[in-house]
Amino acid sequence: MAKALRHVYGPIGGLIIDGPKGLLRGTLNFVAVAVGGPVVAAMQVVAAGASLLEPKPKAPATLASSGDRLTVSINVREPRKIVLGSTAMATDLRDQEWSSDQKFLHRFIVTASHRVQAIREIWFDDKLVWTAAGGVLGDMAKWLQVATVLEGSPANAINIGPRMGLSRRYTGCAYVHLRYQIGRNAKKVDSPFAQSIPSRVTIIGDGAPVYDPRRDSTVPGGSGPQRANDQSTWEWNESAGRNPALAMLFYLLGWRINGRLAVGKGLPPARINLTSFIDAANLCDEPVAKASGGTEPRYRCDGVLSEGDATEAVLDNLKSTMNAVLDDVDGRLRVTVLHNDLAAPIGELGTADVLGAFTWQQTLPLDDSVSVIRGSFVDPSPASLYQQPDYPEVAIASRDGIERSQTVNYPLVQSASQAQRLSKQRLQRMLYGGTFTATFQSTAWKFQKGDVVRFSFAPLGWYQKLFRIADMATQVDGKVPMMLREENAAIYAWDASDAAPVTGVAPTSYDPMLWPIIAGIADVDARLGLVFNDNVITSGREKRDFAREWRGLEAQFLALDARYQVLGSPADLYGARTDAHDGYQALAAVLAGMNPAWDDTTLDTNVDGAALNQRWIATRQQIEAFAAAITGRKGERGADGASAFTLVDVAWTNFPKPNEVYKNGGGDDWTGKARTGEFYNGAASVAGTMDPGCFIGLTTDPTANASYDTIDYGLHYSSNGSYYADRNGIPFWEGAAGAGPRRGQVVSDGKVVRYIIDGYGTVCSHPVNARDEQLYGVFAVAPVGNSIRGITFSGGGAVGSPGASAPLVLTQWSINGVDGWHDNYFGADAYFRQSNDNRATWGPAVRGVGENGTIGADGSTESIIFLRSAVVPATPARDGGDPPPGWSDSPGNGTDFIWMSKSTFKAGVQQKDWSAPQRVSAKDGENGADGFTVEVSVASLSVSCDYLGQPKDGALPIPFTVKVLRGTTDVTSSVSFGTQSSSSGVTVGTIDAAGGRFQLEAIGGDGGFVLMSMSIGGVALPSKRIPIMKNSDQPPPSNITGVSRSFGARVGSTVYEDANASPEAAVLTASASGTIKFAASGSYAAATSGNQYRYIDIEGKVQIRSSGSSSWSDASGPVAGTRASYYPNDGPDPGDIVIEGQIGGLTKDANYEFRFIGRVTAGSTTVTRIYGGIINVSV
Repeated sequence: MAKALRHVYGPIGGLIIDGPKGLLRGTLNFVAVAVGGPVVAAMQVVAAGASLLEPKPKAPATLASSGDRLTVSINVREPRKIVLGSTAMATDLRDQEWSSDQKFLHRFIVTASHRVQAIREIWFDDKLVWTAAGGVLGDMAKWLQVATVLEGSPANAINIGPRMGLSRRYTGCAYVHLRYQIGRNAKKVDSPFAQSIPSRVTIIGDGAPVYDPRRDSTVPGGSGPQRANDQSTWEWNESAGRNPALAMLFYLLGWRINGRLAVGKGLPPARINLTSFIDAANLCDEPVAKASGGTEPRYRCDGVLSEGDATEAVLDNLKSTMNAVLDDVDGRLRVTVLHNDLAAPIGELGTADVLGAFTWQQTLPLDDSVSVIRGSFVDPSPASLYQQPDYPEVAIASRDGIERSQTVNYPLVQSASQAQRLSKQRLQRMLYGGTFTATFQSTAWKFQKGDVVRFSFAPLGWYQKLFRIADMATQVDGKVPMMLREENAAIYAWDASDAAPVTGVAPTSYDPMLWPIIAGIADVDARLGLVFNDNVITSGREKRDFAREWRGLEAQFLALDARYQVLGSPADLYGARTDAHDGYQALAAVLAGMNPAWDDTTLDTNVDGAALNQRWIATRQQIEAFAAAITGRKGERGADGASAFTLVDVAWTNFPKPNEVYKNGGGDDWTGKARTGEFYNGAASVAGTMDPGCFIGLTTDPTANASYDTIDYGLHYSSNGSYYADRNGIPFWEGAAGAGPRRGQVVSDGKVVRYIIDGYGTVCSHPVNARDEQLYGVFAVAPVGNSIRGITFSGGGAVGSPGASAPLVLTQWSINGVDGWHDNYFGADAYFRQSNDNRATWGPAVRGVGENGTIGADGSTESIIFLRSAVVPATPARDGGDPPPGWSDSPGNGTDFIWMSKSTFKAGVQQKDWSAPQRVSAKDGENGADGFTVEVSVASLSVSCDYLGQPKDGALPIPFTVKVLRGTTDVTSSVSFGTQSSSSGVTVGTIDAAGGRFQLEAIGGDGGFVLMSMSIGGVALPSKRIPIMKNSDQPPPSNITGVSRSFGARVGSTVYEDANASPEAAVLTASASGTIKFAASGSYAAATSGNQYRYIDIEGKVQIRSSGSSSWSDASGPVAGTRASYYPNDGPDPGDIVIEGQIGGLTKDANYEFRFIGRVTAGSTTVTRIYGGIINVSV
């Protein structure tokens, strides 16, 4: 019978990881027992829904709450709701009541079980009937009253009658009170609600305030007043309130009413990796291009969640909204937004890291593959009103021509282009669906799930292939089972690739307001033109209507004008603002001249109706034009609520605002400097929005380090459009080119310094220079007129003292869980109990050893059979055996094509027909062209130097060769070479480029390297890096009192001769004992001319004479030096000689001279030289 694919098994503590679905999957609760001692280990592995890194990610489950919110229904057991972002809110009808003899129907609709930011619009069917700015619109004002409550409390309870009075509070919830007039009005006109109350109700608003760790100074990388454990500090704004990462964080933290969890999961902040949510939120905020032009944030989240929705379904939908995975790392939940981080892999794995067998699944089976993804998103346009139309499907060609689709709905996405981006990444990832599963050695401990790694694996011919760790586990034996998922940059290449979405069509609907009688009354009551038509604004209703309209128009202009001032009175808005201002003043002057006053509702006021109507229309149009011009204009970012600080001018700066540094003179250079007057020890954070040519940073000494190039930790937005991170005045990171002015931040937590740019997150980091540094905020500005705005400066919290030890937990065992309790585990024990108060009390008995379960039913297996044939074979007959005649379990030997068929068996009985044979082999391809190899004659270049680091005479140049082979053919003459030195002090010259011959001509500093670049026929070959180092002599002893150097003298004879053309003898005075100790050393080289190997041997001795004497005598015997050689391709190999000795019997306080002489003893040449020779003489 054909063999099924093997599963991977491996123990972790007492947990057995089993099955082809992954390393850790599902929810497992168990107790593991170590036999021989009272050791009990409990582990719970909670899978947070589906993962996008699975071979075939499953689509998120449907959220019923997304569609239910569009229809009002009463259900007192309806689960609580969460509203995220800006969307259609919940419409849970919690109570309704009649009043005034059934003339009025009151409905209380709860929109969210938490505080909300705003309730802005209410629609009945497809008609807008109420707005927060204008109240009930049109003729509905006669029949409908609306009251909204953003957070219910006893203080704002609505009393409509004695049945419930003020007890209907909906504490902590947002709700809407609708009062419908059902009976006729005073004019005997029937109510539009007389026949039915609308059930299609859309309530639009802004949802829950969210916790943003980017605005929390207690979180590494955050700065601001928000706190995870204080929901009164949470905020809603257009960016954070609609951010999917922060929406997920809200759900995990939960919302409490009067201290009790109302919605969400209620996880403690310590169980959440808040830094990962900062990175995810920044990625979600990044702008992306749209095919229709312009940009939108990468990911947004708007919608309704129900406490009745399964946790897995909620998390899956939140993850699918931002292409993210959620996992548990080191006991804390971490979110990762999958993005193109492939340029900076975390590390590398190799063949040696794999232990034992492995499984490589290159592509998904055809049955599991997907070629089309289609589904729906939420359309917020007035035509659709938050219904879920289809987004344009995303498709690729199927491998076998058969379309296989997957439905992926996005109930929390209100952008068709975002839905397409998400589906395209999902589909593109399936194209790179290769998974590699194996057990790795302990070197893999350094990685985490989600990390990108390069994998070189010889059995499959891989070299630095990119993978992402899709799943992993760490075992007590040090082995690490992992599943790696293939990665490619094409998965993330989706900018400007969206198609036009399907748009909703305006519906044809029945509107009771269009009845002729009601329409006529509406014309009389609603239009101010009719009010003005008779040149009288009558007391009562007309005065009240007119006053309401004027107050609304005036409030609109004043709000717009305040916004205009906050924006700094932009020049491009000046014209629209002036027209609106003049129109407002003109209309206000007309009203001010009315007598009786326009707001005196008890008296009629005579007016020039035509002139007033004309003035009213003109003013309204001017204000609307002003509103259109200013709407959407982005304002300055508000200052963070960080610690208070003062700015101190160092040079050429002033401070227009308490948190702004402005350069006011000194030229366009780095003369503009400022600092904070305060400092923090150990940990600090500084942030601000920079114009080009600005620095922000942290430094220890603001007096010495005020200049930009000496800031300890600096972030620089350059005039060339790039950002740089500097450490101690030296740039070490460059990036974010073209990002434009953004808010930057430098944060030290006392251990690590991180550099953060809005929209990019943490771009780089490094350890601090020292612990407990005294850190000031510093600022530098180069161009005059540029500034750093919105500056914040705050410190980190102090490290608390260690907490008290946890109480000791004791465990006892029992056979029956009733009596016979004992400390040690025995084979028959089935129950255990525990105590944490030293046996004073015990917890309940818990069964720790399970009973044997019943044997499960036989499972089915898939059998795969093979046949070799030059042509398509016939499909095997059913019930012909496994394998049937002519077929086998393995392909067997041969040269014909291999064909495969499969079927399913259960308990030996075939369950379905054999599949049509599929060819799974092909003819061998042609051999590829030979590759290139590069050979360098030296592994490194070593230059012989004296103890001062100066190259010795003859040590340079050093020749070397570079040879390029294609297969076994030398193609060096066709190669174009290039050299790049690590520093200006390293010089490499060319001897013969066609022959690949070069030479090292100079070396500076402590050495470095030369990078040899090569190309042939326009194709770049791998570069070769050749290290260059100095081989320096040891320094002379510290007690040396005289030194004589010898340079350039030749020793070309077998007869002793002076090693110096002009002797520079060391002149010393004998000691009181008449003794002098001496040491002499020198180096020499064989002649370097010609292309033959050469060597030389010499010996030398030290001589002495009295000062003024012409006669020398030996102070030492002959000493042989080491052999010096010359290799034509590798350069010189110097020889060395060292002579040490002591001479006595000298005259006290008399002066003596010492010298070194040498001679040739052997060699293939008689020419050599002593170079850098040194005689060290000590008294």
